[in-house]
Amino acid sequence: MSWRIVVATLSLTLGATGCGGGSGGQPDTLGGITKYEAAVVARDAMNDEILEPESIAYDTTLLVGETTADQLEDGTQAWRVAFVTIDERPSGVCLWVWIESRTPLRDNYGYDVDTCPATGAT
Repeated sequence: MSWRIVVATLSLTLGATGCGGGSGGQPDTLGGITKYEAAVVARDAMNDEILEPESIAYDTTLLVGETTADQLEDGTQAWRVAFVTIDERPSGVCLWVWIESRTPLRDNYGYDVDTCPATGAT
């Protein structure tokens, strides 16, 4: 089995399994990304953001909190990942994740970091 086949198999397996079912009316997949993938991408992106002085997340310690279905201003479907502080309080920082482009073996994700919308808003 070649490496390409292994990668493709892993991608298909992860995409098919999602998070074990949508909870609270949330979909398993949104815009081609599973909820789990969105949380992982958000975590990795935030690890970069906390090192950028111009970021609202600069020099903070944030953990992935709630991941919910949302959309960007242009209507693109995206997952909104709300981050929490180390003591699990809302940080007010959210990261939106979406697919920018897709090839057979690679998804390129886009993300945006901003303050979280007010409760009840998307």
